[in-house]
Amino acid sequence: MRRDNEAGKSESHDHVILTSVAQWFRECLGCVPGQREFNVGRYVYGLVRQEEEARRLVEIFRQRASLFLAAGCLLIFPDLDTTGEEGDVRAILTQIGALVAAALGLSVPSVHGHGKSLTANVMLRCPVTGQLVQFDDFDAIAFLPAAGNSSSPLYDPNIEAPFVCVNFTSDLYGFSLFTRDRAHALYGCEVWEIQNLQQLTCLFLAAAQLWQQLALKTIQRFASRTQADKLCPIYASQDQRHWFAMHEDAAFGEMEKHLHKHEMPSLYTKRIIKQWLNFYESGKPPVLLGLAPKGKRC
Repeated sequence: MRRDNEAGKSESHDHVILTSVAQWFRECLGCVPGQREFNVGRYVYGLVRQEEEARRLVEIFRQRASLFLAAGCLLIFPDLDTTGEEGDVRAILTQIGALVAAALGLSVPSVHGHGKSLTANVMLRCPVTGQLVQFDDFDAIAFLPAAGNSSSPLYDPNIEAPFVCVNFTSDLYGFSLFTRDRAHALYGCEVWEIQNLQQLTCLFLAAAQLWQQLALKTIQRFASRTQADKLCPIYASQDQRHWFAMHEDAAFGEMEKHLHKHEMPSLYTKRIIKQWLNFYESGKPPVLLGLAPKGKRC
């Protein structure tokens, strides 16, 4: 009976966590594209206590992404908590970093100083061209309750969550999937079924403009949450070609916060669209390697 009670409490605890995850996505998530993907059912998420559970979630995500049914994967660690103390945060990041790295087949990331990107190269069918493409910017980024503690030197609302978790997404794949959505909404077909090159060009440029608007809305959300007297708030440049924040966007375990400059979609989507149009003009397979934006310390 005692074991049954303990199992029941564990299941109840897990249910509460998963319910709070859904509520967080729908009501509190600052990232507009991420919130959109969750609302249309394209987010894989689950609880992780062992490496095998992480592997299983990542594999489910890969399978669903290959069918254009998933844009992101959230690995939630229900038994971990942070108090905001630097040593506690480092210990947790070390633990989950090793577990997620093993699940992705990557080297363990650093959790000292500026951290290190935990980035996977994933081969998927491109939502825009229908071709198998390597997406080299699938970043695993840790989210922590401690990031919302304004008295902590690790204060960073951009990676705050009510639970310890790791988010696994790609800007390149996300934009590609978003562009496919636009084709279905406007023309009721796959992108590669559109025969007119001018029509394709207009589709790509319009999708890029909307993606830029979503990025600006995301920045505005985080800017309104950040206490400027604690750390420099997130903001976009006047020409909206760059955005600034106290982190390197893809770093897994930054223990020091410094101002970084990042490209907005108005810049990096041009490189992606060029590859797409080259494919439709010449038939040459698109190469997206190295096209993802990288933040640079100011």
